[in-house]
Amino acid sequence: MAEQTSGSTDDPSDNPSAPGWGFWLLWVLAGAVGLGLGGPVGVAVGSSWDIVVAGYMGVNVGGIGVGVLQWLVLRQQVTRAGWWVPASIVAVAALGVMVFAVGVIDADVGWVVGTVLFGTVLGVLQWLLLRRQLARAGWWVLASGVGWVVGGFLSGAVPVGAAGGFPGWAAVGAVYGAMSGAVLVWLLRQRLDSSAQPSAVPTVQEEEGE
Repeated sequence: MAEQTSGSTDDPSDNPSAPGWGFWLLWVLAGAVGLGLGGPVGVAVGSSWDIVVAGYMGVNVGGIGVGVLQWLVLRQQVTRAGWWVPASIVAVAALGVMVFAVGVIDADVGWVVGTVLFGTVLGVLQWLLLRRQLARAGWWVLASGVGWVVGGFLSGAVPVGAAGGFPGWAAVGAVYGAMSGAVLVWLLRQRLDSSAQPSAVPTVQEEEGE
């Protein structure tokens, strides 16, 4: 009788655990802690220039911090999750170009446009990683964009900046994490649901028989 071979257990997509509230909570914490710690540091560094640079540096450092912590949460569920961090860095660079380009004309408009661009570019880059592993991964682009936009507008209602410190930045990161994390859990469970369905294509062993 022919023996069946199994895939490598080192691949998290081979035998993933079902993500639930625990995974979602860790994702929210990644957003809150990453932005809460990195945001004030970036603002402090950029405050010697002007408010636009300070805000950009806050999102710069905080966004990369969020990316690193998200990678730590995601790597057990998605292969090649290490690309999550470079995607965050590239998106931050895109944010900087737009903020400075439009901010020369109007700082507020530059910040709004930059926030929308950041969430969208980040979502697209991360989608390139997710699309080969998760069904309906295109929804992640929308989740990332909307999450960062809502969090960005929230920054106008809570103290965000050098004076606001951790609480304000953490609130923005938590909102983004809660919204995007809910969609990510759904996407991961969709993958699990589809993998649990029996395949209609016969295996080589079934065709050959004993």
